[in-house]
Amino acid sequence: MLGTGNTVIDAFLWVTDNKSKLTSGYREALGVEGDEYILVTRHRRENCGEPMREVMKAIKDVPIVLNPMNDPMTFLAISLAFGVVQILFGLLVAFYDCLRRKDYIGAIGDQGGWILLLVGLLLIGGTVSGRLPSSVSLLGKALSAAGAIILVATQGREKEGIVQKAISGVLSLYNITAYLGDVLSYSRLLALGLATSAIAMIINMLSTLAGGIPYVGWVIGIVLCLGGHLFSVAVNVLGAFVHSLRLQYVEFFSKFYTGGGKLFAPLNYNTSFINISETSKDS
Repeated sequence: MLGTGNTVIDAFLWVTDNKSKLTSGYREALGVEGDEYILVTRHRRENCGEPMREVMKAIKDVPIVLNPMNDPMTFLAISLAFGVVQILFGLLVAFYDCLRRKDYIGAIGDQGGWILLLVGLLLIGGTVSGRLPSSVSLLGKALSAAGAIILVATQGREKEGIVQKAISGVLSLYNITAYLGDVLSYSRLLALGLATSAIAMIINMLSTLAGGIPYVGWVIGIVLCLGGHLFSVAVNVLGAFVHSLRLQYVEFFSKFYTGGGKLFAPLNYNTSFINISETSKDS
């Protein structure tokens, strides 16, 4: 008796080692193009019937990276992650601008404190949810504490008296809710994705149902399919533009942009010694 082990695994390893020899003509014979393809064997009789349908459904969904209709929480997490990255980037831009203007207290107190506090809270949240190792929790607590101390010590610097400075510094920590609201505002990306998928599914369903009408059903189905999808694309293009514009100007620009410059007043009189005013003839 000769022990061969798992013949399927042995064959797979042999094919992997001799891939160049085996694929040099088989793709042309099978009509397969490119390197991305899946080979599925379905020869077992226990796979017939419902198991076969489930296998084919799973294979059909392999190329799909993320379906917001089936996994909305993952899509929501990705949307919020975009918000966290962009808001932190805006704070870093403001931090650099303060350093450029040699406003070191503003850089450390107004921007640095919030950066430390937000990053620390994110690390703590990651450890609590189990997505980060527990060893990171201590670093998150240290950053959060350092950021809170900096904010309490600096945010009331324009007030008079130690008590007012301390109260203003403590109350400034309430602004964490504003940052939370800014991050949650990025959930509109999830809403756009769900709306796009849901509208497309409804249009396809209506087109299929209309196609079952005798004689004229195929005409109605084509009109519904083409017209519905064109309308969906137009609406979602407009929505993607408006919502992304809001995220840029409200959530992102507000972290570092301050209005300035000179008043734009072209073609006006700017005399040094004469003031010209308009008066009526009666006066």
